[in-house]
Amino acid sequence: MRRHRFGPESGAAKICLDRVAQYDEPCGLARSFDSRLPDVELDTPGEIVGCDPWSACLTGFFTDQNPDEGVCLALCHTDSDCGGPTPYCNPDVFADYDGQPVGICSTGKYGQGALCGKGTPTKLGLTSRCDTAPDAHPNLRCIHTPGVPEGKGTCIPRCNTTTELCRPAGPSGLPQTCVPFPEIYGPESDFVGLCSVTCDNLPDSCEGPGTHGLGQFCAGPFSYSEVGNSLTFCADRSASPWNLATYDSSGQVIRQSLDCSEDETRCPEPSFCVDDGAGGGMCAIGCSTTPEATEPTCAEMMGSATAVCAPIFSATTGVCGGA
Repeated sequence: MRRHRFGPESGAAKICLDRVAQYDEPCGLARSFDSRLPDVELDTPGEIVGCDPWSACLTGFFTDQNPDEGVCLALCHTDSDCGGPTPYCNPDVFADYDGQPVGICSTGKYGQGALCGKGTPTKLGLTSRCDTAPDAHPNLRCIHTPGVPEGKGTCIPRCNTTTELCRPAGPSGLPQTCVPFPEIYGPESDFVGLCSVTCDNLPDSCEGPGTHGLGQFCAGPFSYSEVGNSLTFCADRSASPWNLATYDSSGQVIRQSLDCSEDETRCPEPSFCVDDGAGGGMCAIGCSTTPEATEPTCAEMMGSATAVCAPIFSATTGVCGGA
């Protein structure tokens, strides 16, 4: 495994490029149109593609990539090794060219419940992997769940039932337990399931700030098991929020919001994506008609003295309306 270096002594301290790729995008050091590996397509056919000033073309790390190609990344040991759009050193992601643990300069510190994976179709998602630092929840894995954009996932802890790998208090201090999903993990795996957080959206009990300070919501329940096991977790909200649907005091829709079913993360705090009965969803604020003393009322959540909880889900749970 070698990284291509051209120092002054080589007589080729600079090379001509066809174009420059950004961090987390494929790069290439040859203008070949033919892959050197069977069943592996070229990412940069016919081009020499370099990297932006914040990264270098790392080759030899990936078995599913042509040896002449790599990914624009920056290896690191501390945050001081990083900068620009990738300021955080996610530790011990790879072994370096000498076989020693090394991190990747990343776009952020993505802990439990954070959105992870590809930021754009051209990026590979290596700079938005789940956090591996000692203070992160152990064994996080980026798992695609319904309600997040294609190519992205949520950082969810893996677990087993013989060794306690789910921390007693998860995001927002809520209890979490290990839920087995035998279809995901085979008998030889160290893991049997995923950590499920006891959360709710009626009203929103996920009080964590989230990775970007935009709050969290309760995602799920999602089933990954033929035996009926399901998963809920506190998930980060993301930017560019959808507008809220508006309801009257009886729960009738006055104005729909944009369809949130393909990206529930954009429902603004403290709302969640409610099934609209037609295959889509609307952002609405969940509530209870009998809130506990610590739970906010619709009047408090909507900032309107006339807002009430319209019980459309059950006799005691629904959505805020009438504002």
